[in-house]
Amino acid sequence: MAQQAFRTVKRKGSYESYGGSPLLGVRGVVIIGHGSSSPTAIMNALRVGMEAVTHEVNPHIQNAITSHVFAHV
Repeated sequence: MAQQAFRTVKRKGSYESYGGSPLLGVRGVVIIGHGSSSPTAIMNALRVGMEAVTHEVNPHIQNAITSHVFAHV
């Protein structure tokens, strides 16, 4: 029973599943991947980048920061 739980944790924590992490602080979409990424990890990094563009992540972050900064001025 515990073996299935460990497999789930391993799958959810695998860098291949996520592909990479966004690099914040740039005006575009940059996904940082592991240096020895497999083809699966690269495919998932591309997916993460496409989702960031589709969901307009950068404008959302920009608007949140702007509204926070001007709310405290």
